[in-house]
Order: sequence, then structure tokens, then C-alpha cells
Amino acid sequence: MQSNTNSEVWDSRFAGTSDAAHAWTPASVSTGDSETDNNLQDILMIVRSELPYVQPEFLKFDSRLGAGTSFEVNKELFGLTGESPYLVAVKRLLMDRVVGGTKQTDKKFQQSSKRLINVKREVRVLTHPKLRSHSCLISAIA
Repeated sequence: MQSNTNSEVWDSRFAGTSDAAHAWTPASVSTGDSETDNNLQDILMIVRSELPYVQPEFLKFDSRLGAGTSFEVNKELFGLTGESPYLVAVKRLLMDRVVGGTKQTDKKFQQSSKRLINVKREVRVLTHPKLRSHSCLISAIA
């Protein structure tokens, strides 16, 4: 695994999988809502400082496991060069496409902000030093 903090490496291979939402990419950092932007930046800061970056060539898509309000989850084969590969669940953050300046847009920004607060909480738990190896929690490898 290779750690990299450059924003251009935080891409998504599944950006076009849903009409209602899309996976986050660096080009979409600014949502137009400062609270949502701040939450997204907090999540990125935690992930980049606590988890290594896995290059896409080390992951091979197997199947889609599902999607919720915050994440899309895929089953993928993970293997570094020379090591025996194994199956992992890959979670990708989903973000709503919000355009315009109506009351409906404001409501979508509020919903998006609430989802990002929950995502931030989950990322903090998965990266907390005392909880990372807890038997009741999944391990975040990247």
C-alpha cells in the first residue's frame, strides 16, 4: 500500500452508477453550502491522515453489495503484488447532485450535511486507535 495525500489520487471508479447520487471526486469538493463543505473537508482530513491510500490497480471489482443513503458498497478482490489476494468490502461515499437556489435545494443541503455528520462519526470510530482492532468492528485497511 502507498500513502498519498495528493487530492488527485482520491478518485472513484464508480462515479456513474446512480442517477440520484454519485461517488465523491475531488472536482466536486465545493457543494455551495459551507456546512456541507466543512463536513466533507473534515472527513477527508481524517481519512487522509489515518488510513493509507490503496491504488485502484490493487482492487478488482467482483460484485455490488448494495447502497444506502451515504455509501455504495462493492465486493472487491484486494491483493498487493506478490501477495495472495482476498475479498474486501469497498465503501464509496455518495453525494447528491444539488443545483439551484430553492427551498428544496436548502432541504437537500441540510440532508446532505446530516449524512456527512454520520459519515464523519463512522470514520472516526473506524480510525480511533482504541477501536481499530475491536472484535465487534470491521477493520478499515484503507
